[in-house]
Amino acid sequence: MNNSKTLRINKHRIFLTILLFLCACLFMHNFYKCLSGFVANNFDDGIMMITMIVNYILPVFCFLFFFYNYYIKPINKVVTCIYSVVVICVASFALYGIFQNFDVYTSNNSLGVYGSLPSIIIKFPYDGIVINILLIAVQVFNVITLFKPKHKYSYLKEQLYNHGYFKINLIEYLFYSILAILTFFTIGDFISGLRLLPNIRYDGKIIFLLLWILIIPLVNLISYVFKFENRINKISHKMTYLLSIIGINILFGLLFYLFETLDPNFIVSIGKPLFPITYSISFPIEIIALLLIQGISIIIGISKIILIKLKKNER
Repeated sequence: MNNSKTLRINKHRIFLTILLFLCACLFMHNFYKCLSGFVANNFDDGIMMITMIVNYILPVFCFLFFFYNYYIKPINKVVTCIYSVVVICVASFALYGIFQNFDVYTSNNSLGVYGSLPSIIIKFPYDGIVINILLIAVQVFNVITLFKPKHKYSYLKEQLYNHGYFKINLIEYLFYSILAILTFFTIGDFISGLRLLPNIRYDGKIIFLLLWILIIPLVNLISYVFKFENRINKISHKMTYLLSIIGINILFGLLFYLFETLDPNFIVSIGKPLFPITYSISFPIEIIALLLIQGISIIIGISKIILIKLKKNER
């Protein structure tokens, strides 16, 4: 009975983590949409736009805190308490901003001003109200468990912990968080870009772009965080794994170069919905970021292969 209960709890934790990850992807996508629109409009309607920006970026940082605290290393009570208070204050500010301009938001929404923002079930500002109320409720729950360690909520909270599963220090996690933020955005782009699927019959390169923004950041993030090569015993298997990661990055890099050579305007003609920042600031920042991730991953993979060979020779 105990083993089945533990297995059931683990499944719930994994399901919750995946759900929060997907939410973070959509929230990050919305954040970039709001931010790029704010910049494109020369920072007009400052308070209204800042409220929207905060509304979508806050749950992303909450997910990063959640992942570190529950999967890598427990954060002490003082820092956790400060974090919870800060989240409650920021979420309360976002709620205040939403209700202060509620009529303007709803009228703009009816006019389609926020139509480009992909929403989860409901549209802004209603999704913002739900998001911030949930964040405040979760942080109140968090504070209760800190000051009442024997409370039933504390027991529920303990079921989420899975410390030591990811062997990552804080500096590494900060680096991975940057990669994760980019991954959230690109996967949000992928989900939003699924509406382009009917256009595949006109141009098959849409499949390449969709896979590029999904696979490259996600595969590299997973390979960095899980460090699968350290879990593999046989050297030949480690080499195969690392060469596979390098191969995926090289393959997508070559395909991008090939398509760009054959048609320099192929991203302009079919990729505009997938790269909102690039077209809002007229600079290919997302494409450069994807290419940098590929290049860095290839360098890291080659470095690990060299280290494995050196250790093998030392034996």
